[in-house]
Amino acid sequence: MTVTQSPNRTTRGRRPARMGKTMSVRTARATGTTGAKARKTAPSPAEATVPASPDAARMPGKIVGAVDGAIRILRHLSRLSEPAGVSRIAKETGLNTSTAFNILRTLALHDFVLFDPQSKTYALSLGIMEVARGATALGGEIDTLRPLLERIANQHGVTVTLWQPVSRNRKVLVLSALSRNAMRIQMAVGQRLPILTGATGR
Repeated sequence: MTVTQSPNRTTRGRRPARMGKTMSVRTARATGTTGAKARKTAPSPAEATVPASPDAARMPGKIVGAVDGAIRILRHLSRLSEPAGVSRIAKETGLNTSTAFNILRTLALHDFVLFDPQSKTYALSLGIMEVARGATALGGEIDTLRPLLERIANQHGVTVTLWQPVSRNRKVLVLSALSRNAMRIQMAVGQRLPILTGATGR
């Protein structure tokens, strides 16, 4: 730092230092980055506000946060017995409120969710059946197993289920046959459980 005696004269003929620029350069060097680099490496809003799902770490390639968040919202709405508002959906799915709102608005635009303007709540829309119909068509061969499962269920008085692995640690129920007993276990098709739960884990 140059020591000055008056506004117009410095000691030993040295020029006054430009403190603002010098301090900015020193700060940038101390942090190891510049403003341009900081802007380049900053995460996008979707990446910063949508935590990855548990299976994301085991999947190759990049996980798109907005898509992951949309799927989590759809699955969450499918488990609710009543419409829900943005704040509740965001809290129960672990998403940022503004991110959840933008995802829900996009899903409503594509008729995947239904928005009630009076109650400000969201619920699954029948428009999602258009996508589900494709998976149902692929499951036509599974229905050929139904008579066999029902025969086993009635002969032994048990509930027989058929599960499909959907990831390394999750499975989904694709077919279920119930016995005629008054006391029986009833499970809904589409239910997801940890893959080692029940007899399939033994």
